[in-house]
Amino acid sequence: MRDCPVSGRAVVVLGFHRSGTSMVTRMLNLLGVELGDERELLPPEERDNARGYWEPRWMNELNEELLTQLGSGTFAPFAPEPGWEDAPELEPLRERARTLLAAQFGSARTWGWKDPRTSLTLPFWRQLVDADLSFVICMRNPADAVASALKRGVTDLHRWSYAERWLDYTAAALAHTEGAPRTLVFYEDALNQPERETRRLGAFLGLEQPDAEQLAAAVESVDPELRHHVTNPLDVAVDPGLPVETRALYLLLRARRDLETPADADAAGAARDRLLAALDRIGPDLRLLHSEAARAAGEHAYVREQLEERDRRLIAVEQEQAAAVARAGGLSAQVERLDAELREREQVAAAEAEQTAARAAEQGALIEELHATIAARDAAITVYAESRSWRVTAPLRHLAGRVRARS
Repeated sequence: MRDCPVSGRAVVVLGFHRSGTSMVTRMLNLLGVELGDERELLPPEERDNARGYWEPRWMNELNEELLTQLGSGTFAPFAPEPGWEDAPELEPLRERARTLLAAQFGSARTWGWKDPRTSLTLPFWRQLVDADLSFVICMRNPADAVASALKRGVTDLHRWSYAERWLDYTAAALAHTEGAPRTLVFYEDALNQPERETRRLGAFLGLEQPDAEQLAAAVESVDPELRHHVTNPLDVAVDPGLPVETRALYLLLRARRDLETPADADAAGAARDRLLAALDRIGPDLRLLHSEAARAAGEHAYVREQLEERDRRLIAVEQEQAAAVARAGGLSAQVERLDAELREREQVAAAEAEQTAARAAEQGALIEELHATIAARDAAITVYAESRSWRVTAPLRHLAGRVRARS
């Protein structure tokens, strides 16, 4: 849904970092494409881009936030789910984008912007712009673009990873602009023939042909001394440090562009020969890639079977564990029951012991009482035996005893 009040003609510059996007954007600017408030553009950097980036800071920041919210980043893999641009959680960013686009380009007739990240996030922006959109995709030999990015040193990525990101950006730019007005501008062509490329851009956009002053300014904006890396297509074709998909896509796009560009017979023949040689050299790599992909597919099927077998075993183990847990639960209940019985028996034994102790104490007291009675009786007998009457009557008791014995 396009709901931004900005209309007119809009030109969006796409392409991987270090691929001439700044140079091409400046050429478009000199042809009459407005870039918004110049105070909002990134300032030039002498060591990195002395002629300026021609890139709005607000666009950088919003694209960075968008990529971060989607779990990616400027040089991170980016493969969101289809339809990600319609996600409700992106509405705050959409509202900010609408406001910024209206503030920067509300009164412009022909306007545009450049931020390499837009190659990835273009679906988000396309739904906001109510204007005729055209796209300029900047291309550069991946070996040289990657070398420039490594020299810049903004991340710790290695060469292969940068080349993968070149493929991500380029493929995304092509996919997101399919069916729309677009053209490819190669960095090498713009440096070698800036006047021709400037005229071609003007014709593509339907702008008035540049006058001598505009053309001179556009040519002057291109500085061939900025190019520090030059790799020919044949070297790219056989470079093992770049993914074969990256090499193949670049060579195919280079061949397509050369077929579109009018040139003299000698130049066309030389370019054709170089590309044919490069395509011939990359052929074996593509065949090898196909073989490796087939082998990987076979390995994947084998691994998948192993994983399925492992899953079956895990299910069996889980079932055994569940049964063991059930058995353990039964044993636990039995242990609890026995423990309860034991506690009950201990309580009974304690009560019986308490009763036995009470009876023993009672018997002990009775025995002590009997002992006391016997002692008292013995004492009484002793007293009586020692008395005078007992002694006086002793002969009589003796005689009586003898009489009883005779009778």
